[in-house]
Parts: sequence; structure tokens; C-alpha cells
Amino acid sequence: MATLSAALRDTWDGVSIRPATKTSRLWASNPHLSLTGNITPFELLGLIESRELSNGFANRFLIFWAERERIEPFPKPTPTTVVTDLAERTKEVIRFATEGYPENKDSRPMELSADARTEYARLYRGELSRLADGEKVAGLIERRAPMLLRLAMIFALTDKTLTIDLPHIHAALAWVRFHRDSVRFIFNDAAGELAARESSDGAAKILDYLKQHGQTSRADLSKKCFSGHLSAKRIDEALDIIALLSEAASRKPCRAASRWLLHFSDRKPLTVDFSPAATLAKVLASYPSALAAEPIEAGRRQPATDADWQAGNCCRRLAGPDRRIRRSHCRRCARTVSAR
Repeated sequence: MATLSAALRDTWDGVSIRPATKTSRLWASNPHLSLTGNITPFELLGLIESRELSNGFANRFLIFWAERERIEPFPKPTPTTVVTDLAERTKEVIRFATEGYPENKDSRPMELSADARTEYARLYRGELSRLADGEKVAGLIERRAPMLLRLAMIFALTDKTLTIDLPHIHAALAWVRFHRDSVRFIFNDAAGELAARESSDGAAKILDYLKQHGQTSRADLSKKCFSGHLSAKRIDEALDIIALLSEAASRKPCRAASRWLLHFSDRKPLTVDFSPAATLAKVLASYPSALAAEPIEAGRRQPATDADWQAGNCCRRLAGPDRRIRRSHCRRCARTVSAR
């Protein structure tokens, strides 16, 4: 299960699938998987391990609660004309989305419209980054931002357009919200839901109190802000929420850099050089389809490529020219290497 979990996580990230054995040279590049499953909440809660809740495996799945709306002893079949129409529309969308493939795997680059970029940025800084549902739920929906972009991309393709617009963002947001509500319903019991709400409300109340009274002590928060009605544990959780939000809000913008790593919704990250050095605003203006960018510091070691793996060079990269690493494990080809 550990090997399968790692392979599925790599696939979601767009990484080639490689076996963990030293001698096997079989691997899959540019994998595309569609994984759909059905399970009862009781089975899911009983079978999923705590490790999978925290290592990024579970939050790579969109979880939706489904239930029977009515009891129908004699359900009517879907008319053949409806099925045929859906099949034709699906075929048209697939033909549009795969034009030029496989001769050119990047033949259909997509971009966000100006309004869609503005709306996504607003959601990313707000709703998609909130931590008001408790630690477990927050971990399970941590990837809702990239999930939203992927859904919006699919909705744009069904409209046979390469531009993601506001309606696609809003449609994807509705599904992401349903995903969040489903996770809360399944994984949060009544006590956990109440605790998360108390911590979130406590954080908001502390912020209001600080705006009115300025700097204060923790004892005053308990006595004056909450009148002794909120437990010390809930106050600590509320302060943790404020600390996380403050840390995110106080991050300074990146300085100008000569090399940047660009992230896209529809393809792998791209490394770009600028001369003279460019700021974040200039980088994003130069590449409108990029969702985010991060500077690459001088001397930063780049990840091994598929060509490196095939040639067996990635292990030598791990050892490095300075030979300081005496023993390490190469994640790209699962070999244990030693620097001589």
C-alpha cells in the first residue's frame, strides 16, 4: 500500500511513475489516471489510516457525499436519444481537447481570463486558505485550490474554449465547496465541529478585542475578552489560527531575481531566465498563463530529469561535487548511493 500511495501521489503531481526496486528499468512517463471509487462513510473511516490523512494521499482525492433522493421501485431507463446526444457531445469535447496529440503533447495550452485571474486570486487569499474547520478537515481539503483550477479547466474544455473564464471558476467553486462540506460531514463529529467553530469564532473575537484595546496579555484575553467562558485549549487554538493567518499576510514580496520557476495549471513548471533581474510582477506580466512564480536562488540544486534517471546521473547529483553527503537516498530512482 505504501508503494501504491507514493505512486498515486507522484501521478497527481505530474511525476513519472517509477518502481522502488533497484533492478527494474520499467517506468511510465507523463501518466494520466482517472480514479473513481465508491465507499460508505463507515468503511472509509474504518479503513483509512492516520498516516494517509496527513501525508497528502487523502487530500489528492475529491470526496463527495452522495445519497438516494427518492425510492423508485421501477426506474425508467434513460432515452436512447439522450445517451446518443451525450456521447456525441463528449466525443466533440475530447476531439477539441486532444487536437494535435500525441504528436504535440502541449498543443492545447490554456489560460485564465483577466476576470478569472482576479477572482481566483481573491478566493486563494480568502476562502481557499481558511483554517476554520479543524485540523483534520483542513488537512483533507488542503489541495482545494489546485482542485478548483483543474475543475475549471475541464469546464472550459467542455465549452470548447482554451480560456478559463468566470463561469468556469464559479462552477468549479461550487464543486469545491461541496467537497469541503462532504469532508466536514464525514470526518467531523458533532464535538469536532463544535470545537472548530469555537476556535474560529474565538480567533475573530480576539482580533476584534485587539483592535479596540491594543496589546494585551493572555490572562486578560481569558478574563476580559471571553469572561472566562472559553477554555485554555480553545484560546490556544484560536491564537494558532491568528498566528498562521498573520504569517501568511506578512510575507514580503519576492525581490528581483534572474531565474524564476513558473507554475501552470495545465503543464509542468518552467524555469525561465531574465536579464536584467525581474520582479514577481514583471515575471507574471511576461507569462500571463502562469498561476504563480518563485525565484530560484543561485546555487540551488535542480531536480533530476527523466533523462538523468535513464542515464543514472541523478545519484551522482545527490552526492554532489563537494562530496559532503556520505550516504543518501535517491527518490528519483530509489537507489541507495554513497559518495566515494
